[in-house]
Amino acid sequence: MSLSPTALALLSQLLAQEERALERFLAVLEEERRALLAGEVEAIASSVERKNEITESLQNCSRQKLLLAAKSAGKTEQEA
Repeated sequence: MSLSPTALALLSQLLAQEERALERFLAVLEEERRALLAGEVEAIASSVERKNEITESLQNCSRQKLLLAAKSAGKTEQEA
C-alpha cells in the first residue's frame, strides 16, 4: 500500500498526537500513583477522569489511522 503525500502528512500528525497523548497518560499515571500512596481520594478521582479523556483521544487516533489505511487501500469507511 502506498500513501499519498497528504495521507503521509495526516498519518504523521496522528502519530505525533498519539505520542503527546501517551506522554500525558504517563504523567497522569505518575500523579495517580502519588495520590494513591498519599490516600488523596479527590486527586485519584481526578486522575481517573483525565485518564478516561486521554483514552478517548487515543481511541480517536486509532480510528482515524484505520480509516486512513482503509481509504488508502480503496475501501469505504463501512468496510474499514
